[in-house]
Formats: sequence, structure tokens, C-alpha cells
Amino acid sequence: MPKRKASFLIPEELYQEARDAVAFLGGPPLYLTLAQLAEDALRDKLDELKKQHNKGKSFPKFVGRVKTGRPVSAS
Repeated sequence: MPKRKASFLIPEELYQEARDAVAFLGGPPLYLTLAQLAEDALRDKLDELKKQHNKGKSFPKFVGRVKTGRPVSAS
């Protein structure tokens, strides 16, 4: 499957925790990488969102630009 580079900001604490896990689990038997950890986490979250919000089905294909940046506060 082709890969695409993604760039986004995450909290420093989350990044450091992920790096620590990858450093600890980077050898046998898992050989975990930061990219694999991120991919697995995105897949798990997307599966959860599909179940909760779209009857377990894939979301419709979207053409255009997705929202980026900081979320608008809901105050």
C-alpha cells in the first residue's frame, strides 16, 4: 500500500511518551517504530469512530481541504 507523509503537531508529553515506548519496544519481538505506532493508533481510532458515528462503515470520500490548525473553542 502506498504511503503518504503527514505532518501535524501533537503535545510534547504525548510525543515523548511515544518515543519512550518505541525506544523500549524497538527491538525483538515487536520492532516497533514511531510510524507504526501512529498508524496503528489512527486505525484503531478510525474503527471506533466508524462504529460510533457511521454504523461501522467507511466514511464517504472527501475531496477538498480538511480543517487544520487549532480547534475553535466551544465557549
